Amino acid sequence: MTTVREMRDKAVFALLCLTGIRVGALVTLRIKRIDLDEKSVTQNPREVATKFGKSIDTFFAGGFPEAEEALRA
Repeated sequence: MTTVREMRDKAVFALLCLTGIRVGALVTLRIKRIDLDEKSVTQNPREVATKFGKSIDTFFAGGFPEAEEALRA
């Protein structure tokens, strides 16, 4: 059986693998900034702890279908 916490943890790890986002930015990222259709993440420096306070658009790396499925779940 998979718990909600396990699903969350798997999704966070999947996002880390797909984007290579810094951990500091990852833990402050808001879910509304993840676009699953465009396969991208927008890091708004007003909400996310980005390096040098810059806005960053990140796109998913290819070849990780399991990670994309975990993120969608």
